[in-house]
Amino acid sequence: IVMMLDLDKCAIFGNDGNDVGIALQWMEKPQEEIIELYRLLVNPCLKPAYEELKTKAKKVRVVIYTMRATFLLYRSCFRQAVIMLNWNPAWHHEGQVYFPPDVTTSEEVLQSSSCTLLEEEEIDLKKSIERLFAARQVVQEVLGLEELPDLVVTAQPKDVDSTAKHLGYNPDNAFLWDDNPKLARNPKVVNVKPYDHMTASCKEKLINYLNERLRPEEMDEDLLEFMLDVDPRDRALQVNAMTGTPEYFVPLAKGDNVRQWGMPQLAAFARPDPSLKVKTLEVESGSLSPVTPESESAPAPLKAAKSRECMAHSAHDKPKVFGLRDGSAADLMRLKVS
Repeated sequence: IVMMLDLDKCAIFGNDGNDVGIALQWMEKPQEEIIELYRLLVNPCLKPAYEELKTKAKKVRVVIYTMRATFLLYRSCFRQAVIMLNWNPAWHHEGQVYFPPDVTTSEEVLQSSSCTLLEEEEIDLKKSIERLFAARQVVQEVLGLEELPDLVVTAQPKDVDSTAKHLGYNPDNAFLWDDNPKLARNPKVVNVKPYDHMTASCKEKLINYLNERLRPEEMDEDLLEFMLDVDPRDRALQVNAMTGTPEYFVPLAKGDNVRQWGMPQLAAFARPDPSLKVKTLEVESGSLSPVTPESESAPAPLKAAKSRECMAHSAHDKPKVFGLRDGSAADLMRLKVS
């Protein structure tokens, strides 16, 4: 079985962790702290689903399959330009980028590019790549994989069969776990409940970690503005109405029981077991993640033009970049400088 995983609001909490990763990068926290953060953002449903799949098939391959238009069409915050990014030609295929498991650093990715980028643009992309690779590493750890999973980044509607085939897998055995309700009727997709609320225990661990590493009162003024200037559904920071001070905010799920992910129809290639009851495809209603195209048929350039704003401010008279919020419905990008 090939288990393809959407990241935002699926394998990982919120939209790229609702910007808490960007906040740590903004304050120049080391990559080790970013990775530790993502360990706390992993959906608790992920491992049980993987373990269940292993009981139904001889081998389970894992592929991260995520919408990140900015890795293909980059809208610069530093000049009037939309740049078609060209990485290692072997990684590109039909509007998608396939990052091999043996590529493990942002430097390797940036060095493969044939594009001429400004220094600020390179830093911006570097931070985005580091967050993406942190999520990949944590998925490997949680599932106990021998090597890093394949990582596919797309700027177009997801195609499970074509992607599996390009990776050398049997497309008949490939399925995508995704919270996008527009994919709910696709027989190759297991639609899951969006991971935008945490149980009390997960919430406590995350907020404790954030307060240990970066208390809201330690944030730069521009960072506070950035964290608060976002859709309330994706906000990780709020102002306490009683004290007027900012504090971390994580929506609380009802109860401590998390609804487990469903399973696709596996009868065609499951381990022979006549007593095995095969579950049907679970279809959940869910909220459309901002990293998902508003129209599944929209062309890639349009989707890229709707990427969320990137942020910069002055530090010793030099712009400091924190990585894009990718995939917003905003028509224009704004540059904020102090």
